[in-house]
Amino acid sequence: QFVSSTGNRDKLNKLVQYFTRALSHIAKTQNNVELHKRLEKFYKACGDARRLTRFFDEFKIFTVLSQLDVEKLTQPDKMLMWMSQIAMTIFYVLDHLVWLATKGVAREGDLNKLKHQSNVCWMFALLTAVFSNTILLYHNYQKTAKSKEQHQLIRTERNKILLTYIRVVPDILCAAEALEYIHWSDGVMGVCGMISATEGVYSGWPNK
Repeated sequence: QFVSSTGNRDKLNKLVQYFTRALSHIAKTQNNVELHKRLEKFYKACGDARRLTRFFDEFKIFTVLSQLDVEKLTQPDKMLMWMSQIAMTIFYVLDHLVWLATKGVAREGDLNKLKHQSNVCWMFALLTAVFSNTILLYHNYQKTAKSKEQHQLIRTERNKILLTYIRVVPDILCAAEALEYIHWSDGVMGVCGMISATEGVYSGWPNK
């Protein structure tokens, strides 16, 4: 049931991808050149698999637009989340163009510029998601429960918001590395990706 969803399969692939990146770093530090090269190739192959898995995710924007309630855009958290979804859609488009160009399918052009634009959109989408999440968390703490059931609902909502930070913040670090704002080892970045992916798998797992 879990793997029947494209999004969930992508989360599993992401977990394997970044776990492999961390292992690749360990192999490198132990001077195991052959294993390091094999793991590095597998890490890149996982990236290709993820791009193929989410190849049509760009079209989800039409669902977002069809469900858009203009009146709710006056609410900062709704506006920020909508901006995040738009930016992520642009990221998918640009990332797939870069991928197709590196595979020789599409015309290359200025790949470095395209990669940078793609990663900027990724970072923007993540940051706006965090800001939206922070507003939601603030509102959650302002709520008062009048019954045990309401208290449980508020607590469940708060836990969901906090879990979102666990997924998004490590991704921000990965985006920062892609933009060359930080220069951390493959081991550290692998752990960051694994944390984000693990939360994604946990949140998407049925009957937790």
